[in-house]
Amino acid sequence: MYANRNGTKPTQVDITPIYNQEAEQAALGAAIIDQEALAVLADMLKPEHFWEERHQHIFEAMLALFGRGCPVDLLSLSDELRIRDRLEEAGGEPYIAELCCVTPNALNVQYYAEIVYRDWQRRTAVNIAQDIIETARRGHDDLPTYAANRLSLLTTGKKQSVSLADALLHCIADYDAAGERLPGIPTGLSALDRILGGLCPGRLTVIAGKPGAGKTTLMLQMALNAARAGHPVLIVSCEMSEPEVCRVLLSRHAGISLSPADVLALDDRTRADQRRRLMDAADQIAKMPIAIEYRPGISVGQLRHLLRHHAQCGAKLAVVDYIQLVDGRIRRDQNREQEVAEVALALKTLAGQLGLSIVAGSQVNDAGEVRESRTIEQHADALLVLERADIGDLLNPPPIRTIEVQIRKNRHGAVGKMQLGFYAAKASFAEVFDGPMDVRAK
Repeated sequence: MYANRNGTKPTQVDITPIYNQEAEQAALGAAIIDQEALAVLADMLKPEHFWEERHQHIFEAMLALFGRGCPVDLLSLSDELRIRDRLEEAGGEPYIAELCCVTPNALNVQYYAEIVYRDWQRRTAVNIAQDIIETARRGHDDLPTYAANRLSLLTTGKKQSVSLADALLHCIADYDAAGERLPGIPTGLSALDRILGGLCPGRLTVIAGKPGAGKTTLMLQMALNAARAGHPVLIVSCEMSEPEVCRVLLSRHAGISLSPADVLALDDRTRADQRRRLMDAADQIAKMPIAIEYRPGISVGQLRHLLRHHAQCGAKLAVVDYIQLVDGRIRRDQNREQEVAEVALALKTLAGQLGLSIVAGSQVNDAGEVRESRTIEQHADALLVLERADIGDLLNPPPIRTIEVQIRKNRHGAVGKMQLGFYAAKASFAEVFDGPMDVRAK
């Protein structure tokens, strides 16, 4: 060890562990007592933020149950830890039961989580300081850069501030790139891309419509187009099961109707030919970066955790079908309007925090207004409302329906109307014409 100029040895960094056992126990106990508390905890902490290894094991098991939409209680948590062969390392069933007893008040879970996170930051800062000191003693070609990179770990998951000069340069770079490519992920509909600029990271696009207007089909078509272009996609379906979602994707990609009536009308040769095309399409889709999560009744806390997890795994686009089916209750006294507003705000916030492009479905009422909450429109960067321009004959539906797309809000461009052709049998939208849209500046 090097000596100081006065001949004494440098002061050693205190390596006494920094943590608050009571806060860690209270946070975990609150999550067992109250599922809403677990949603808060899942949004604020990661397993490594806990100091005690047994607490890390317990929280990992909690997140696994929470992510699958399973209830978290003494029985389910003990069983999950047993499956993971971590029950004894976590202190056993008696210790898990003890956590509930030592929790002062589950309603204070955010305060407990803040203590746990603050202590993790302090421990990390001490470890980084020790590392920088040792690296400085050994010598490093670019110590300031090395130190800055190490210190960036303290703000993991936090949004970094950007200087005005850097932000302005970013705008100029976007302008230069606009002449070469879309700033966002292509939707596959060129006229729509020209207006929206594609599905850009950090933005929330809401596609609304009455049942049968094709909003789910349009969202899944966007997801399929993004995946074909190599952008990892997450599809969160609150209504359609995985096979039903795959049915839409397969029909769209193969360009084949999977309606039983249409299949029954085929001759044997055509049916065999279409089956080969379906097998080829299925093989192609299976290789695409698409993750499907069927989550009926998912809570807003679970949705946050799910989007964060997939964003960390590389997802660039998330499709949520649809807003009104997400349980947005944070407090028991919330009305339906507040509940839906909570979901919309969470989606907008997560899009910005995670750099995701989020496309979410929403229903409209008989008057064509977004149901239950005007805050959906307030939080959305773009709002597209689909309306059938032709009703048609129910017994003899036309192969192509005309759908009017009303772009009622576009934070980054014009608003107006355009028409799309809806091939319901083939789960596909196409542009009726490739000409100027009826748009107007904001």
